[in-house]
Amino acid sequence: MAKSRSHRKTDPRNYVRDLRAECLEPRRLLAADVFAFQNPAHAMDVTHDSFVTPADALTIVNALNGFDLFNGKVGAYLDTNGDSTVAPNDVIGIINFLNGVTDSELDAVDTEFEFASEYCEDHFDNIPEGLKPVAQQFIDATNEFVSSKVLRDTALSDFLEFSLDNNAAIVARYQEIEVATGVIDKEYRLDLQELGVGLTELVSANFPTDPTTVDEFPEEYDFDPDEFDNIEDVFDELFNEIDDVVGEIEVPDYGDVIDNFDDVFQTYDDTEFGLDEFVGDFLETDEYDIFVLEGHDFGELIDDIENMYDAGFDLDEFVTDEFGTPEELINLLDGIFGSAYIGELVFNDVAAIGGETTGSNIILGDGSVVELDFGDDPDLLALAETYDNTNVLIEGVAELVYGVEIPSRTVIDVTALVGQQELDALELLLLSDSSSIATTVLTHFDGILNI
Repeated sequence: MAKSRSHRKTDPRNYVRDLRAECLEPRRLLAADVFAFQNPAHAMDVTHDSFVTPADALTIVNALNGFDLFNGKVGAYLDTNGDSTVAPNDVIGIINFLNGVTDSELDAVDTEFEFASEYCEDHFDNIPEGLKPVAQQFIDATNEFVSSKVLRDTALSDFLEFSLDNNAAIVARYQEIEVATGVIDKEYRLDLQELGVGLTELVSANFPTDPTTVDEFPEEYDFDPDEFDNIEDVFDELFNEIDDVVGEIEVPDYGDVIDNFDDVFQTYDDTEFGLDEFVGDFLETDEYDIFVLEGHDFGELIDDIENMYDAGFDLDEFVTDEFGTPEELINLLDGIFGSAYIGELVFNDVAAIGGETTGSNIILGDGSVVELDFGDDPDLLALAETYDNTNVLIEGVAELVYGVEIPSRTVIDVTALVGQQELDALELLLLSDSSSIATTVLTHFDGILNI
């Protein structure tokens, strides 16, 4: 485990899951009808294929010209310059990038460090004894960095396949990936900084003569073992290169540009988990997460089941076609009921205190009150009016909203509302079905259908 900067104390998993429920001042990047995000791994890699090519620029051009390239999915990271718009200057940024480099492969410096780490690992027995501890520290930190980037890149690829139908959930998921990207980068930079403490003295002690070097570009990291005839000179050059680079490393203050970053990084810093383990847990998605990110909600699921019965189809067949197994459906229902807000709705379509409250709330079973935002969705507003002062099930994403009269408050950006009427109708349909899956689902609904 590469972590040596501080002692890890607390299991982060429950706290991390709570943090994931909040979306603090999310980025909503809109230009005309284009909904776009910036790739947090590399802003110019629009298609997230690990290369910057003219195809990235063409993707933005096509989007600006109104072509529906992604069938309602995220599809690409269209905002290359991070100015909250998608415009021709996003294309210009890619062109300038391509004209300014000879190699368009991303993360060139990181790639060089990864190569150096692999070389150290493969030739560890040839490293001078006095430098083996720092070499192992370098290997461990880089391995965790690489593993964490793989998890991050998988999340970024998956994100492109999600639907834009559920705006709040998509923005919240993007922020999770953005935060994870910052945590990965900051931790690796801190590890490298720690690596540099006392490194100059160690290098001098193990290589007392002037370093054997063929460095044509002394201001850049350009380690190449093939330039040397013997392995001792390779490590002489390698550790001198590392010593030069780590002394110049700076750690960006991501808390100034990424919402919720400082809280999440502190959570990570207080745990005993390695970087890759923490990132994997932080970015983990369950059946319900995927269900929502694909644009679905509980109300839609109820409608689908009712339509299935109306069409004379069998529930077993429906479950097999839509979910694969009954267990998958049960897991989804667990996710819905575990994440939903269930209680009495108090609806008011007139905002108060200068617009700093929405006027609508849900009173939960424990007596706590949570503010709701139905936006301008006419269907949600109509349902809210219908079910005012009754028990409902609310799906949505929690956001921390800042104001003047009220410095900060948590507001649920509502994505779905289900009332007792819909739940009772579903119960009757399930009661009329003698299949085992209907009985299982109905039993699972005990206590939910009578909120």
